[in-house]
Amino acid sequence: MSDPTDYTVGWICALKSEFVAAQEVLDEEHDPPDFVSTNDNNSYKVGRIAQHNVVIAVLPDGEYGTSSASAVARDMLHTFPNIRIGLMVGIGGGAPSSKRDIRLGDVVVSSPRNGNSGVFQYDFGKTIQERTFQHTKHLDQPPTFVRTAVASLQADHERKGHDILQVVETITNRNRRLRKYRRPDLATDVLYHSDFLHSAAAGDCAAASCASSPERTIKRRQRDQDEGDDDPTVHYGLVASANQLMKDATVRDRLAAEKDVLCFEMEAAGLMDHFPCLVIRGICDYSDTHKNDVWHGYAAMTAAAYTADLLRRIPQNRVEAEKKISYATHQLKQTVKGIQDYQKRDDLISCHGRYAKWSSFEDRMSLQEARQQQDIESYVEHELRPGGRFDRWQSRPSILKEMKDTIVSQSDHMFRWAACQLDSLAKCLSPVSLQKALHSLPQGLDKTYERMIQDISDENKDQAITILQLLVFSDRPLTVDELVDALAVDLTATETGKIAKRYGSQIYNHGNLLGLSVLVRARHLHVSD
Repeated sequence: MSDPTDYTVGWICALKSEFVAAQEVLDEEHDPPDFVSTNDNNSYKVGRIAQHNVVIAVLPDGEYGTSSASAVARDMLHTFPNIRIGLMVGIGGGAPSSKRDIRLGDVVVSSPRNGNSGVFQYDFGKTIQERTFQHTKHLDQPPTFVRTAVASLQADHERKGHDILQVVETITNRNRRLRKYRRPDLATDVLYHSDFLHSAAAGDCAAASCASSPERTIKRRQRDQDEGDDDPTVHYGLVASANQLMKDATVRDRLAAEKDVLCFEMEAAGLMDHFPCLVIRGICDYSDTHKNDVWHGYAAMTAAAYTADLLRRIPQNRVEAEKKISYATHQLKQTVKGIQDYQKRDDLISCHGRYAKWSSFEDRMSLQEARQQQDIESYVEHELRPGGRFDRWQSRPSILKEMKDTIVSQSDHMFRWAACQLDSLAKCLSPVSLQKALHSLPQGLDKTYERMIQDISDENKDQAITILQLLVFSDRPLTVDELVDALAVDLTATETGKIAKRYGSQIYNHGNLLGLSVLVRARHLHVSD
């Protein structure tokens, strides 16, 4: 049996054909792991490629998309805590263009381009009236040493070519059960004009009217290895990911033109931020209505063959020096829960009979900035009232007016910012200190909280930061007793009770940042941010 702690490369597949291809490129297969985490729902194949011990997992049968991929990665990290390299390998839909001669069986490797990490989530963003959809999601990227190995392999292929086709032929000749993974007839690689849709009632493209419509196809020159053409060709650039299957050639062409997208797939967006991985896709179709399964096996094989070639270029000691991906397990759990909750809400809304009425926003209540500013002004006036904490300045109405005007004008519609500045000004005991504070108010909540932390005494700063960290990463508000107990955890301490007693009083010293009642929580969402 295999020891899960020996494995440093995590390879995730979405489909059975991808899982088969991944196992076929292993140099050596290992026995199954001798144990898995109690909550691990994955099934694994383990083995070795060059010096690297590799664990391969596949999504549950019939499940696709970002949520399922995140769940598989989460469970993998539970059982294999030493994984340092993440790989998402399989098939995808190509986005050929005048700049990119992408064909079936080619390989697309995620690579940073134009400010994107290499993976672009095209269904995440915001829709604003009378404007185009704005993409707002920025995803993480694999470690630097992996991207360096990609660049090195790319240069070698440009100089000497590659043997991806030969590797696939060797595998399929060795195992005749894998005949469907061989390269299909090139005549089945047909690219249709974007405005020509496949009829759902016509059956397979090869046997339907599509095949008898040569005027609707795009003519492409034959590749010639003597002229330096690689076949299959490996392309490097942007992979578009979303929780939906792309079968729209017009959208494909628009994203290829606007973002230089090379490929579409459905899993990577659920992985990148918390299981930073390289995405490698064999092209099995052209992301249009003319999809078919003929090229699935071969495309899965070309992607797997490229991945094995890449791993052979990475020294094992460099992998061991990289930070474990399992450090991000907590964030990954939150991502999975968020995606699943979002899908449940989306499904609930979609099936609701009155959903269409909501789109008109009848009798809606709007939040107007002018009214919000008036509310802040009323709040500040209330705080400056006679008998309050600013009572000492009642004989100086000009100072009270300056305080009100300054805070209201600089608040930028943020109640919390105004409240924080009043807390700070209340500590000023002289006109000189008050004027100085008014003329140096921090801009925005980030600067405000930064100043609050700087103002904490050196003696208490470590405890204050620890308190904030505990609250930010806790799944729920904490009671004061729970927070005291958490602060008391010290492996070097011999009398935990004394430590708890000493730290307990410190919690109340940081009221500006904390909401203190029976429960302790960050006073405002921006504190957590």
